[in-house]
Amino acid sequence: MEKIYIKLDEKGKIKAKIADMLKNCLDAEILLLKKVKKEYPDKYNLFIKSIFSDIKELIKFNKLINSEVINLLSYEYLKDKPELFKRSVSTALKFLNFSKYEDQPLEEEIEVDMIDFVKLYDFFEYYLANSLLSIMSGEELIDFYKKFNDEVTISRRDPKNYYESLEEVMKFFDRIIRANQNQDVIMCLEEKGKFILKVERCKWAEVLKDLNPEISYAMLCYADFERAKNYNPNFTLTRTKTIMQGNDFCDFCYHDTRVHKEIKHPAPDYWKNLD
Repeated sequence: MEKIYIKLDEKGKIKAKIADMLKNCLDAEILLLKKVKKEYPDKYNLFIKSIFSDIKELIKFNKLINSEVINLLSYEYLKDKPELFKRSVSTALKFLNFSKYEDQPLEEEIEVDMIDFVKLYDFFEYYLANSLLSIMSGEELIDFYKKFNDEVTISRRDPKNYYESLEEVMKFFDRIIRANQNQDVIMCLEEKGKFILKVERCKWAEVLKDLNPEISYAMLCYADFERAKNYNPNFTLTRTKTIMQGNDFCDFCYHDTRVHKEIKHPAPDYWKNLD
């Protein structure tokens, strides 16, 4: 059983476009706005007022950022809400630590520090989710966000993107994790139709460690089960631990149900001895 080891790089850099990162954040915000407007129409305006309202010292828009961002990012649900749009983009730039990159072009690929990349998406998504507390209880928020993220994940299921085997999925994970440089992992094909991924350190979880772990889990980790079927509907994920929820590691096990009719998650001793 050949194992693949990948180590987190604290000084790692990710190639990305600032415009794309901002677009990804606003795309996520719009999906949530649409969901809330549909399910809580009477509370929709209160929700809008709460989004990022508690974030202090936002980035001030200069003429360059203001004009380029507006030209690049035009959205059905934000174009008629200029204050929310400005607050959202400004918050994203703050989380990105934009002062490092303000002289860089918005539409060209640049090197972004891994930690800034993670903080942008982690904090933007967390505070967006947390704003739901203005219209629902904590338990309702977590349940809402789990269902919401499952719906978004399922909506992106496309047969054109399916992998035929878990070996191909492992190669995909290998490529993505190496590119992002933000996790310590061990991965292997335990046997035919069974792919193991043990995450021993996760910068996504470390950045959010002082915030509500159940919100963070619902926001970032819960949809992994549905996401497994986005690789192929024949694939199933089992997992009993996540770093996000305070465990020492995450124990991902992907199964190909065409090979394994009976799904068995590896026992605790297996994970302890996986090194």
